[in-house]
Amino acid sequence: SCNMTKFMLIKMLVTDALLYGDGIAYIERAIDGTPTNIVYYQKGTFSTFYNEKDHSIRYKLNNINGQVEDCDVIHVYKNSKNGLQGIGFMEYASRTIQALNSTENAAKSFFDSGMKLDGMLKSTQKLSEKQKADIRQAWNQVHSTNNNGLVILGCDMDYSTIGQNANESQLLETRLFNVSEVARFFQISPVLLQDLTKSSYSTIEASTLDFLIHTLTPFIKMLDEELSRKLLKPSERQLYTVEMCTDEFLVSDKTATSSYLSTLVNAGIITRNEARHMIKMQPIEGGDDLIVAYTDIKQNTIG
Repeated sequence: SCNMTKFMLIKMLVTDALLYGDGIAYIERAIDGTPTNIVYYQKGTFSTFYNEKDHSIRYKLNNINGQVEDCDVIHVYKNSKNGLQGIGFMEYASRTIQALNSTENAAKSFFDSGMKLDGMLKSTQKLSEKQKADIRQAWNQVHSTNNNGLVILGCDMDYSTIGQNANESQLLETRLFNVSEVARFFQISPVLLQDLTKSSYSTIEASTLDFLIHTLTPFIKMLDEELSRKLLKPSERQLYTVEMCTDEFLVSDKTATSSYLSTLVNAGIITRNEARHMIKMQPIEGGDDLIVAYTDIKQNTIG
């Protein structure tokens, strides 16, 4: 898109797919069908129409007359029931969201009240309505703020709570469980949401690799296939393909990376310059030859 970087385009498509179920972008083409521009469409500016007879899908996009065919639209979706249209997180996890809201509201009420519990005053003597009103007024004057106060009870009165504290109601544990629920729907490790209670990663690289495999890979595969199918002509698909580069997630472990590249170079699989390119270093003279680590330098060159 002219007004959006490729990173922002992919980010907005994936964000819309997660939150609303569908991320849409329109492909502008030249007369010969070559893609010339990609235009992002935000939620509310498009509609999708699914035909159950031929299992096809059409789109109605703002500022474009008529319906648009599937081949001219990049469509990223999540939680689909028919393989063509997605279901957003708000709808897919509505019951969980309601439970999360209830938990947060309960926590807010508990802390807003100064962490005070409801209670009951018991008297062995019968009290008049005026006496009850006076006692209630005196009690509320002390406990109407979050400051600690002292209440003097009558000789035949005692106080007992009729609520549960945070530990008894497992309020803190429930709020922690909410983090796991959100992580489950978004397929993210709770560790990346700052929940370290069940962390089993020995290094930051292990956490990054888990995020790449279980969270990003489904979207990477979807984008690779969608972009290859929509942006490349049938004749071009035999020569080219679209692949998202994930090298940035794997270079943080320097020891593993150096061992990996050294093995490939010494086995004659890649050249030294190809290895240098993977770690963003400039090529060197004579680094384009495939070699095998023999003692005799004259036997090093393979081809």
